Amino acid sequence: MPTPRRTAANRANAVRSTGPTTPAGKAVSSRNALQDGLFTALAVVPALGETAAAFDALRADVARDLGAAGPVERAVAEKVAGLLVRQRRIAAYEAATIPPAVLPPHPDEVAPLLSWNCRPPPPSAPPAERLAHCRASCNTNRGMIGGAAAAVAILGPARRTTAGLADWQLAAAAAVIVRVGSGLLGWSLFGTADPWRKVVAALGVAPPEGSAIPWTPALLRQALDRAATDAGLRPPTFRGRVRATVVAESTAARGRLVELERQERDLIDQMLVARARAAAAAAFADDRVLDRVARAEAHVSRELGRALGLLERVRAGRARGRAGAGPGPRRVVAVEAATADGFVLPKLRPVREGG
Repeated sequence: MPTPRRTAANRANAVRSTGPTTPAGKAVSSRNALQDGLFTALAVVPALGETAAAFDALRADVARDLGAAGPVERAVAEKVAGLLVRQRRIAAYEAATIPPAVLPPHPDEVAPLLSWNCRPPPPSAPPAERLAHCRASCNTNRGMIGGAAAAVAILGPARRTTAGLADWQLAAAAAVIVRVGSGLLGWSLFGTADPWRKVVAALGVAPPEGSAIPWTPALLRQALDRAATDAGLRPPTFRGRVRATVVAESTAARGRLVELERQERDLIDQMLVARARAAAAAAFADDRVLDRVARAEAHVSRELGRALGLLERVRAGRARGRAGAGPGPRRVVAVEAATADGFVLPKLRPVREGG
């Protein structure tokens, strides 16, 4: 039980604060009970972008569409207009409350790695990371296969023409031949000096310092023969060993490429499934939102059905009053039709006569 002192204090506080007194303040306080806007009965909520002009236009369209005659039918038509506005709010609320899905990257967005430490990522790595490595490995093996095919043509009989080789094919073939030849000779290509510059210099080709060796099919064959001679090997035999090694590497690269392409397809499937699951999870992330939307939709639909039913009963009663004992009220269904501004207006259609 409050003490006399507490009672006096409460009365003093009540005198100081009696709520808003201005029209603007009273308008704001009238919306204090609105929690999420779904069940509000206000015809216009400016915060949602609604305007009185738009509602008046809708109200007129509904009254005209329902053929409202007299104050009762016009009141029902106005209620229908308000319910249609609330239906639109429910859709807007659902769209604004459920956030857009944050999806994993699409496989088409994953580009091959430009550089890596030559070690594949672990199986626990994200699929996008593994796909980027897989695609880089595919490109490496495709380049190796293309370079090997050109290298085999260059290392074949001298009478075979190599004039049709594209620049990238010649560059890839040169890289393969130089690497394989260096391996067979025990040379390292990772030192400060390129051993092949000394070989081509002995053949009368001296590229400027810092520039690449201008390889041609003929220069590649001559450089291999000169390197074999300097190493005490027979040039035709050495060239045949280089060619056989290139063919073996090409065969191995084709096998790796088949397996890598299979891995690429599997990773693409995994990423597409993950995207579909993420989209579904985002759509049904918050059951409370879905429950609130479902309850609001059911409530508005029931109210709309009652309003249309009331309108039909009013009309049926008026018809019986004019004709005396006539047929009972008609059972009707509401057929929706969209207007230019996006509202869905109900149209009444009789389906049978009641007894």
